[in-house]
Amino acid sequence: MGYAAVAVTAVSQWYMGLAALSDLVGGFLLGAAFANLALRVGGIDAILTSWVNRRLSRASSEKRAAVIYNPTKTLFLRKALAQGKVAKGGAAMLVLQAVRAHEIWNGDSYTDKQIESIICDMEERIDEQNQTK
Repeated sequence: MGYAAVAVTAVSQWYMGLAALSDLVGGFLLGAAFANLALRVGGIDAILTSWVNRRLSRASSEKRAAVIYNPTKTLFLRKALAQGKVAKGGAAMLVLQAVRAHEIWNGDSYTDKQIESIICDMEERIDEQNQTK
């Protein structure tokens, strides 16, 4: 909502001739630079941690999932696991989708143990690739 108000104000000032387009572009760039500086000084980790804590405290379910698969354990997942929640990352979701597709197309079936083994192997490979970078 705040972004819309800023955009409407900027466009209306330009439309009414109260501000030149170059002033609006310069203001936008200055604002973006200030926001970038504020994030760096305040620490993006502190902001992200605050967001994650709010998300975890709002939900009543004991299960958590994240669509990000790299890194395998995001801040969200680490905090959920620390709270004793069942947490799965994006790698698990990719594997589960692939397993289901394989079952549909090929008529195969997999045990939970096999699926968990595939997920662990995939996460280990992702972590190994991240260590070599």
